[in-house]
Amino acid sequence: MSKPECDFIKGIPPAIAIEQKVNSRNPRSTVGTSTEIYEYLRLLYARVGKTYSPVSGQLVKKHSIEDIVNCMLSFPKGTKYTVLTPMMPREGRTLAQQLEMDFKQGFTRVEVNREIVRIEDFLQQTTDGDKKQNIYLLVDRMTADDSKDSISRLTDSAETAMYEGDGNCLLRFYSADGSTQLFSFSTKFEADGIKFEEPNDQMFSFNSPLAPAPNAKGSAK
Repeated sequence: MSKPECDFIKGIPPAIAIEQKVNSRNPRSTVGTSTEIYEYLRLLYARVGKTYSPVSGQLVKKHSIEDIVNCMLSFPKGTKYTVLTPMMPREGRTLAQQLEMDFKQGFTRVEVNREIVRIEDFLQQTTDGDKKQNIYLLVDRMTADDSKDSISRLTDSAETAMYEGDGNCLLRFYSADGSTQLFSFSTKFEADGIKFEEPNDQMFSFNSPLAPAPNAKGSAK
């Protein structure tokens, strides 16, 4: 084959070959549906698709212990931080009953309005009305370090926080100027108090009641 012919072939764009005789009798079939490329694209979009919260614009994802460790490692060595989890009264318990149960299990402190107080002091000095505020159970207090022991301890504390907080864990870092930074992690696919549906191939189907919105009724007749 001569060089000009080779150059001509290289310049031809890729094409899809379809047999003239197609088994499907659906007149609405397209190149995508006939070759199953459409199904592969749906799977691709479901895998690489990302969900963002319409409230804050942050990426919605399920966090892992590795995400928590990486967050800690992003801070300078020696930075003080606490491992927290939201108070989650269980089995119909009141907040006071849950705190008493946590105290018996070995937890001694809670964070209230960014201040660390003892559980027994909080129960004695707080009225029922005041207990409606956001309260975090203190799981551990540590300093940022990349040592194996520090990472192992954070891993254990984060797992404890996830268990006690129904899949939620928080890290609060303390700066030298007195300011703090709070990072929230969750094993649930949610953000800003909103539960989102994880991307799946049905979301990208033109013939599904799930796409493009929950109120959609499939393809038009």
